[in-house]
Amino acid sequence: YEQNIYFFFREFFFNLGFEHSIFSIFFVNFRIIQTFIMGYSINHINMADKIESIKDLKPQMSKINLIGIVIEVVTRYLTKDNHDIRLFRIADRTGTINVCIYDEPGTYIQTGDICRLTRCYTSTHKGSLTVYLGRNGKITKIGEFCMSFVESPNMSEPDPSYQMAAMNS
Repeated sequence: YEQNIYFFFREFFFNLGFEHSIFSIFFVNFRIIQTFIMGYSINHINMADKIESIKDLKPQMSKINLIGIVIEVVTRYLTKDNHDIRLFRIADRTGTINVCIYDEPGTYIQTGDICRLTRCYTSTHKGSLTVYLGRNGKITKIGEFCMSFVESPNMSEPDPSYQMAAMNS
């Protein structure tokens, strides 16, 4: 993808009669603008990381990666230790799930943001499956508003089997 952009602009500039140095300055600035607008650089995304589908999530999964759009800010509260906890509902093409984010990373997330979550884990609370962004986890905004998604199934709907498993452990 990036190589195609490079060759397109290189040919464009050379056909207009610009020198190579002018093109080099343009392309470096293009990369800076691309990083600023998109909120990430293509080089910083490891495409080898497996992206999980929301519908495939189960309790006690770890080191999972997700891409989804924030469709709702469910709740926000402070713990007695003064930690800011935010619960978001995200969606992809396969379903929705609640995501719990502690402290600063959650303050920047808004409805409509398309986010990449890396190194997350799943757990249940009161029978509801939830994704947690742990200490080693990372959330990155990679876009906004334009992502196809479905609102069903909601993987965070209370599931009696999760409640029974929690009681037996």
